[in-house]
Amino acid sequence: AGVACSLTASEMEDVQALVMKDKWREALGIMQKKGTNPNTSEDLRVVPLQCTCLMQLERHDEALDILDRLLKKRKGWAAGWLVRAKVLFDLGEYEKALESISDDVNGTKHLRKGAPRHLIDEARSLRDCITQIMASGANEHQRGNEAFQCEEFHRAAKHYRRAIQGQCDRQVLGTLHSNLSACYFKMGHMDVSTSEKMWKLALSHAEECIKLRPGWIKGLNRKSDAISALNTIRNYAALNASGDR
Repeated sequence: AGVACSLTASEMEDVQALVMKDKWREALGIMQKKGTNPNTSEDLRVVPLQCTCLMQLERHDEALDILDRLLKKRKGWAAGWLVRAKVLFDLGEYEKALESISDDVNGTKHLRKGAPRHLIDEARSLRDCITQIMASGANEHQRGNEAFQCEEFHRAAKHYRRAIQGQCDRQVLGTLHSNLSACYFKMGHMDVSTSEKMWKLALSHAEECIKLRPGWIKGLNRKSDAISALNTIRNYAALNASGDR
């Protein structure tokens, strides 16, 4: 992915506006057009935004590669350590995330040397959040349920995907695939540009659920919901096509 070069003030405003609207791909596109060899302080202002977009697009390895390369040269780069912690947190690598923003006798290990107060406060809030999650004893399945109840469907899906790893119980696996189907179905209603992709994923996980738990009404309902949503898109496309003739 490389690293974006400095943006003009106007371009930065455009990127920030897109990020606020969760339009990660479009924001990343603007940044990546600017080049791949940053050496100025302005670039360090852009990189956290780029890595946040990569994280949201499930490209965590690229984000970590960029951050680790820069942090080797700029060990006191507070914003970089904070974003690194956020990427690791998103991956469920809680201990590694804490290590990026851990305390020592002088305060916050990587943020103590002249770091802006808002970064220190944000890092400590993230550390408190991670500590509470780890202390709660909740597993990934439970964390997914909690995120879903808060309507944080992207995060819920990540927890459910992690819960699937190493799970052997067919009934539990069926439930997890049903939950993933529900997440993708909800996400399909959040962004029209990705609706078809999300609803196809919802259908795929519903079908996997049915294989694991045949006859379970919830799995059948998930499949029906996904098919109905996809048919809406296809009917709309057919209507538009007929109108163009």
